[in-house]
Amino acid sequence: MTQLETPFADESGRVSSRRAIALARTAGFKPLEAYQGFGTPWTVRCSSCGSAQRVRLSDLLYGGSCISCGKSGERVTFVVDGPSIVCGSC
Repeated sequence: MTQLETPFADESGRVSSRRAIALARTAGFKPLEAYQGFGTPWTVRCSSCGSAQRVRLSDLLYGGSCISCGKSGERVTFVVDGPSIVCGSC
């Protein structure tokens, strides 16, 4: 586990598929394939423009945005029992 992954990890020390999907949706993306890992490229679709792209969950959670339209979803800042979010433009 990386230091970047720690705030989002569950009790096992990893980000579960279920949590990864929820975090991606919070960040403004819909997963198009199974989650493989925090730093592994993942195919997702932007909820704003519909563009499919390969991203890392780590990039989405730490300020990434859509490469086509530039829109980012709500920025996830800390996780305890679920995502805490702040404005994506903050």
